[in-house]
Amino acid sequence: MPIHVNRAGGSQLHLHLGAPDIQPRLDSVEYLNALDGLPLVPDQGDGMRSFIGLLLTILSSSHPLILVDEPEAFLHPPQAVSWGGSLPRRRGSS
Repeated sequence: MPIHVNRAGGSQLHLHLGAPDIQPRLDSVEYLNALDGLPLVPDQGDGMRSFIGLLLTILSSSHPLILVDEPEAFLHPPQAVSWGGSLPRRRGSS
């Protein structure tokens, strides 16, 4: 499921699950209404919030190595498999 960044929240950054079916434009009432219909990440369960938090941290990091202690602690087995499969694979120089 895609994660959509809502940039219409002023000084707050909101993350939604799903994607609006309309062109993202902050001056579009239809777009803002479509965002209102998408569920917020903070309203999800522990597993989904952990999954998204870990993934966003890893994807946004510039560190070549990140250690995660017990990543499966709040993930259901299918989420753990999906999380592991979505990690970027970085290759070192030869």
